[in-house]
Amino acid sequence: MKRFPAHRQRLAMTVLTMLALLVVFCQPAAASAVVSAALVQDLDDRTRVVFDLDRSVPVRVFRLDNPDRVVIDLERVRWRAGAVSRSATSTLVHRLRYGDFNATTSRIVLDCRNPVQIAYAL
Repeated sequence: MKRFPAHRQRLAMTVLTMLALLVVFCQPAAASAVVSAALVQDLDDRTRVVFDLDRSVPVRVFRLDNPDRVVIDLERVRWRAGAVSRSATSTLVHRLRYGDFNATTSRIVLDCRNPVQIAYAL
């Protein structure tokens, strides 16, 4: 077996190390969940809000006052075109806004006509 000069061996090891690092650090990130539909529905004395996602994601829900709002933070998602209709309103929810809050979080804001209580969030 032919031996290469030391400088070529170092160069080859450097190139192999760089290729290994590229393989490790350039793996595609896990695909974001996709929101395919949204529903805002009046049910007797409650308003039901449902988002269809292709997989579960962590969710944080809280209220804000003045003006009355419900905020839903979730792991960053992709929004399928037309998933959220401008008509996604009810007697309680007069507007629904959504988008990326930061690099890791998507946010949904329900602008409400009156103060609300959150019964549960799944």
